[in-house]
Amino acid sequence: MRITGKTWLHAALAEVAASIVGIDSDLRGVEWARRAGLEAYVADASSTTEIEDLNLEPADVVVAGEVIEHVDAPGPFLRAMLRLCRPHGQLIVTTPNAYRALNLIVPLTGKEFIHPEHLAWHSPHTLTRLLDSNGWEIEALIYYQNRRDDVRFEGGFTRAVRVLLANAARRLATSGRRPYWCDGLIAVARPGALREAPSLKRR
Repeated sequence: MRITGKTWLHAALAEVAASIVGIDSDLRGVEWARRAGLEAYVADASSTTEIEDLNLEPADVVVAGEVIEHVDAPGPFLRAMLRLCRPHGQLIVTTPNAYRALNLIVPLTGKEFIHPEHLAWHSPHTLTRLLDSNGWEIEALIYYQNRRDDVRFEGGFTRAVRVLLANAARRLATSGRRPYWCDGLIAVARPGALREAPSLKRR
């Protein structure tokens, strides 16, 4: 289970944050989080109106962990996040890297290693451009590498070939000389100078 295994991001953040609020469009997931003792709300995070209707106090840090690749309208999503962030707060976006070394295997195997609900890949340029064109100023762009046990393969000889290639790709990405080939991206951004003041109410 993600809570006991310390792999659920919301629970991990709750251990270090003074206060934390979760937002998701999935009612069952939100209800589950509430039963776990966490504060969570149902809303479409790409809708500025729904975000404002939550009447939340703007946050010091807004974390969108492995979310942007799931939304079909990343521009509205990033603009809605402005309504959640204080004028001097931060937005942290993480997403799989379109250039990750593991993707070199795809043309050789004919199989994409991707979550079935992903709608897009993002590169350092496209992620930076999206943030910049939707009211955010990039402070840092960082690369991350998944643990080896996060990559799973199936099937005999094909599996052996994939594991071999995946290990080679991982060594290349973690050598320090080719950060563009790492598994994922972490963008840290602040609201831009022309950002519209938040209209959220304090609870």
